[in-house]
Amino acid sequence: MSKFKTSTFKKGFTLLEVIISLFVLSLFMHSLMTIYNSYNTIETEIRTDRSADFLHFMTLLELELEKYTVTGVDSNIIRIQSTETNRSSRIINQNNKIYIAPGHQPLLYDVYAWQVFQVANKVSVTVTFNNGQVFSGFISVKLNS
Repeated sequence: MSKFKTSTFKKGFTLLEVIISLFVLSLFMHSLMTIYNSYNTIETEIRTDRSADFLHFMTLLELELEKYTVTGVDSNIIRIQSTETNRSSRIINQNNKIYIAPGHQPLLYDVYAWQVFQVANKVSVTVTFNNGQVFSGFISVKLNS
């Protein structure tokens, strides 16, 4: 009978070996979970970052304002006049979109608020997005003399 016990003892795992292997497995699984969570956090931050959208908006706004003369700047409205047709327009934020009114083509989406101020021959633009990010920039403009 003692022969039976020793042969099974040598062929199987001891309790200590099982505990160590489960510990190593749990460390491996924990490190995989940490890597996965870090990746998800970084991916979410990249997807919600609006800096590229703001830079695109500033470039688009600067190109649009080359065709217009700025007649006035309020806290959230830029009043402009076309150099070709002398038609007056406004750049406004309405329904979470910034666009040139009259018109419906948005220049920027998902905007919570924006502030514009005139500083000499430049316009300071500060945009707050719905996710809380705030960006600022300056654009050189032609002023109505």
